[in-house]
Amino acid sequence: MSEKELKDASLLILANKQDVPECVTIEDLTKQFALYKLCCGRSWHIQACDAQSGTGLHDGLDWLSRQLVAAGVYDIT
Repeated sequence: MSEKELKDASLLILANKQDVPECVTIEDLTKQFALYKLCCGRSWHIQACDAQSGTGLHDGLDWLSRQLVAAGVYDIT
């Protein structure tokens, strides 16, 4: 995330397998990736999901599309 071309990029992390009892929590992922430090000044979001059932995928992609619209990268009109 230190590349100059990515300095304003939004980051979406899809945390799969959240249906598994032993899964890594969103809080632990945030700490492990040091997201508060790494993504200082940039939009980021971790979305819990289950790829098999599709749970959470739409929410994550909705967040990303709102970020793209807000940044003027994508126009939905």
